[in-house]
Amino acid sequence: MYNYSLRFSLVPSVDFEERVSALLDFCKKAKIDEVMFFIAPKELGCGHITIEEAKPWVDTIKKAKKILKEYGITTTLNPWITLGHYDLGVKLKKGQNFRAMVGHDGAVAEVAPCPLCENWRKYYVDLMNFYVEHLQPDVLWIEDDMRMGNHMPVAHGCFCEEHMRIFNQRLNSNYDRDTLVEKIGTDKAVRKVYLDVMRETVQDTVDYIVRNVKNQSAFGLMTGGTCIYEGRRLPELFESLAIYGVKPLNRCCLNSYRQRGLQEYAWLFNKSSMEVKAITGNTADCVSEIENVPHSMYSKSANFFKYQMLTSASMLFTGATFSMFEFCGNGANNYDRYANMLAEIKPYLSAINDLKLSYDNAVGVHVLISYNSPYVVKNGANGLASVGTTDCWIYAYLEQLGISCVYSTDYKVKGKVVGVSGQVLRNYEDEDIINLFNNNFVILTAENVLFLKERGLSYLIDMKDCEYFEQRISGKYSMEEINSDDKIFGVSQFRATGQMFCGNYLHVNYGKENKNVYSIVKDYKEVYAGDAITRVNNALVIPYKDNDTEMEIYFPVGMLCPLREYVIKKALLNDCPYNDDLYFIAEENVSPYVYVKDGKTYIIVSNFVDDDYPVIHLKANKKFDKISIIKVGAEEFVPAKYTVVDGEYVIEECLKAQTSYMLVCE
Repeated sequence: MYNYSLRFSLVPSVDFEERVSALLDFCKKAKIDEVMFFIAPKELGCGHITIEEAKPWVDTIKKAKKILKEYGITTTLNPWITLGHYDLGVKLKKGQNFRAMVGHDGAVAEVAPCPLCENWRKYYVDLMNFYVEHLQPDVLWIEDDMRMGNHMPVAHGCFCEEHMRIFNQRLNSNYDRDTLVEKIGTDKAVRKVYLDVMRETVQDTVDYIVRNVKNQSAFGLMTGGTCIYEGRRLPELFESLAIYGVKPLNRCCLNSYRQRGLQEYAWLFNKSSMEVKAITGNTADCVSEIENVPHSMYSKSANFFKYQMLTSASMLFTGATFSMFEFCGNGANNYDRYANMLAEIKPYLSAINDLKLSYDNAVGVHVLISYNSPYVVKNGANGLASVGTTDCWIYAYLEQLGISCVYSTDYKVKGKVVGVSGQVLRNYEDEDIINLFNNNFVILTAENVLFLKERGLSYLIDMKDCEYFEQRISGKYSMEEINSDDKIFGVSQFRATGQMFCGNYLHVNYGKENKNVYSIVKDYKEVYAGDAITRVNNALVIPYKDNDTEMEIYFPVGMLCPLREYVIKKALLNDCPYNDDLYFIAEENVSPYVYVKDGKTYIIVSNFVDDDYPVIHLKANKKFDKISIIKVGAEEFVPAKYTVVDGEYVIEECLKAQTSYMLVCE
């Protein structure tokens, strides 16, 4: 059964009977399984709460827990802060002699301590032990502020005196903070020490907590992202949290605290949320976190909430956590739309959960990611800003074009279609890269083409030389055009912008080896200016920059177009020897997530936009004799209506706007 967990603030000072009565009514109508209680959240946050300040909260939750238990509803606990998200004008209290976290720019946090501070550590485990003793929560949550960055005013930490001492000791140096921060961008040895120490700080702090919080068997950790720029390693953290043999929970953020554009949300979902799921693997059970800050229908509609729930089915969550009511104490109110929606979709989500699929079962383009990427990115002069990576760009791009993908750290894979973006190739030795290209079909972006040149591996794609043309500035290119007589939507010489929201174009001069140029770029005079999407040897080059530092490339809507979708899919279907594990959806902004288990292929088809699609066109290098379907309102497997036209499966089942359904193919 898919578990619903309501994150809820039951404020001690308000009418208890009124709030609990409404809470129970909502839980019954929405089919809530557990209530995750906050302590002193958000507007009521008082910094690092003392045990005396926490007692009224604990007493109130204890009373509510007893009532909820009578209705089969369990209780978990989400203390509002671990280190502290931000200051909000709050100060440390008398006796809280915590060493402050210090930012890369010298900013000093008023609330967030350095995680190595022994005074804070003792305070924190004493407080958690108090909660455990009096509430016995089924799960005790550690917040996502267990991180080294984003503790405003501290953007990147920690550079306190103790951390500076550790850095300099390991480097055998005497750097001041400004010099150290600059060298993190330009000196890989300094960067390695910084990342190592940040990773060890988080890991050691979590280890300390689980060793010293007694009689609490189940822990959860909210992950706002992989935070690989800090060196944080999720599998190791979750292995520590399983101290008593109980698998911990990973609360995965779905990246939309307020309602945002649907296509942009899809990009973030594929680029960030799905990466967290993949990195976590089987070290934790993953549940979603859906917020609608500041918690009313004005910030997020029930329909958008539903959209997030249904399109995240592809992440194989065991449940969902959500907060839709104000933290400041109003309790459950104006909730019928939410309750009806949650009750309606729970059977569908439960049916998928009951299949017990695993991310290990996922198939598609094998997109490489690595926790070591921040260590190896190309040196830059921007200090900590130089540590960021864009390895997930190609996953988000291909999925939004309707091409199945799977994140992986296995760079020794053979016989697959492999996707690389960002600077992920820098993690590997030359021999590994050569084997990757010789044994697979590799899709790569401009940054990786430049890297091959830098490493002296240009011959892998028969490249003679290359040069970046800057969009809208160089004047050397303007558009991209199909390089064949093929028609798209009945239109010959089909084109796409090269000027708007695409990223800079890399002009590559190839040799005369095995090459197929699927599209070309032209200037404003419609004169040929270079090859665009090109298959050369065992590679497909997408010659545009995948750089997240510019908003328009962070969500590259210009790259999402019929021309590029057509030629990339054509290359993978007709010009690629390893496409057996690939699945393609033709409809715009519809993504396939594919899992293969026990001889069956499970395809979760997610519609990330507000158009209904009466039919779905599915292509795969597979022959299926039977296709079944489950969807909201029809949670039992039933035969799907479909026809086969020229090897394409035309699924005659309407995919409603902002929803998903699952196809089971045999």
